[in-house]
Amino acid sequence: MEKVIVVLPVHFKDSSDAVLATSFLQEFMEARCCSGLNKAPSCIWSRTPPLEIKGASVYTLGANAGFLSFVIFGHHVEGDKLDRAVWNLTSFHAYLNYHIKCSKGFMHMLMRRHVENLIQALNQAKVHVEKDKKKTK
Repeated sequence: MEKVIVVLPVHFKDSSDAVLATSFLQEFMEARCCSGLNKAPSCIWSRTPPLEIKGASVYTLGANAGFLSFVIFGHHVEGDKLDRAVWNLTSFHAYLNYHIKCSKGFMHMLMRRHVENLIQALNQAKVHVEKDKKKTK
């Protein structure tokens, strides 16, 4: 086997999930270049459909978070590696979905904390205003 290109269209119902997925996939693609993952399959993310799926259905080409292509060479699937490679490719959307949900949860936690701090500051300001009114009477 010379190489196989696996193209995964990424589609989300929620537009905010699609935005987070786009950001995540861009970082995912760049992570291979920056860290010690030079033996991992190359990963290419693109907003436009790659040429490998030119004749695909309209739904497939309507991926709102782009297309992710993995280039799998023979050494990626030799021996015991085949099962793991297939599992990783078939469960990638679940992996992506999990990380997007975790990111949304983390951002919501930060926003709630920020709102709590703002409410606390407003409540402290109310106390100071009431004390000032009592002193002037």
